[in-house]
Amino acid sequence: MSGGMAMFITDITAFPFKDGDTCDYEHFSLTNGREVKANMPLTWKKAKSRQRKNPIILNHSYTFNWCLNNGKTIESVDIPKTKNPYFFYLMTEVNAPKSNPQNTK
Repeated sequence: MSGGMAMFITDITAFPFKDGDTCDYEHFSLTNGREVKANMPLTWKKAKSRQRKNPIILNHSYTFNWCLNNGKTIESVDIPKTKNPYFFYLMTEVNAPKSNPQNTK
């Protein structure tokens, strides 16, 4: 596989706007503008609760830029706090994994 696209669609404002820095999923937050850098270890704060002992490490960096269903960026529109009329989408190009001699078995 040479790469592809990942798309996340929601009408829940918490995904693009909620700051994840005080929660268990901080490293997995999809907050608008957040950048996940290559080789940054991604872990749950309470690893035992997720049965994951080893971190997830991505080979490439990704920035989360949310848009609205009308194609505008979320910064360009006043989003109402109640009765949100929009769907939000996050589309990110996913790069092919770097070759790893350990995975060639």
